[in-house]
Amino acid sequence: MKEDTSISRRTEASLDLLYTISRELAAQIDLSEVLTRILQLTAETMEAASGGILVLDESGEVTEGALIVDGTVLDHTASQLKDTVRSGLAGWVLQECEPALVTNTHDDERWMRREKNGVDDVARSAICVPLQARERVVGVLTMVHPERDYYGEDDLALLGAIADQAGIAVEKARLFAAERERHRLALTLQEVARTINSLLDPGVVFDTVLEQL
Repeated sequence: MKEDTSISRRTEASLDLLYTISRELAAQIDLSEVLTRILQLTAETMEAASGGILVLDESGEVTEGALIVDGTVLDHTASQLKDTVRSGLAGWVLQECEPALVTNTHDDERWMRREKNGVDDVARSAICVPLQARERVVGVLTMVHPERDYYGEDDLALLGAIADQAGIAVEKARLFAAERERHRLALTLQEVARTINSLLDPGVVFDTVLEQL
């Protein structure tokens, strides 16, 4: 009976998480803020000791991302996250375009081990899923727990659903940025047209148009 109650509570927590993330996506446009909130909410619900969410451009370079350790989001730059997607579990997921469930990171060659103060990291369970937008992988989401066999197939499915939401957020942010750039370009062209119509001296027109562009 206790086990059934535990499963019920976990399912309820998962549904609450998906609902909260959907609400966050609807209210927020800034991609960096969205990624950070998704990571915080997911790590808290899944009781992860650490995790990360990374977004790639069309050439495979990291453009946005967030890392969290013990509930604290770490400062970083996109360039500092490049190694994460070139090797290790995240690199495998991106290359294969498939989710990965690792019950013991010390027994899985896909896990990239790091040493801290001469001691191997204590990661044990890990799940990693790709973010997809328009049938293309645009990032990766990872959760890590210090206990072996902590995560299972249900957790993998939940993280996959969250990744789907994150993929929508990435696409939404890129469409918004593209529309903003088109609007800026249209205003510039309008200003150029006004300049050409208002000035008669070709030399002045040319210099002014170059300055505006």
